[in-house]
Amino acid sequence: MSYYNQNQPPVGVPPPQGYPPEGYPKDAYPPAGYPPQGYPQGGYPPQGYPPQYAPQYGQPPPQQQQQQSIWLLSAAVVSLMLAFDEG
Repeated sequence: MSYYNQNQPPVGVPPPQGYPPEGYPKDAYPPAGYPPQGYPQGGYPPQGYPPQYAPQYGQPPPQQQQQQSIWLLSAAVVSLMLAFDEG
């Protein structure tokens, strides 16, 4: 099937305006029963959505405890460096 010889409007001519397009009966748009009235019985989003939340895990250690660990580690490194410098 070739599209080459189909009727084409002349170049530079705007397309025909109006709704529905020429050649269609006025009662063809929209089709009967469209849009459907109301929503499906199940509703949207589907039942069971969103999924249940993930289980809650234990609270992470407080930030202050991590900072104390860093200070303790730093103090240990400094004391080792001083010990090697003196020796």
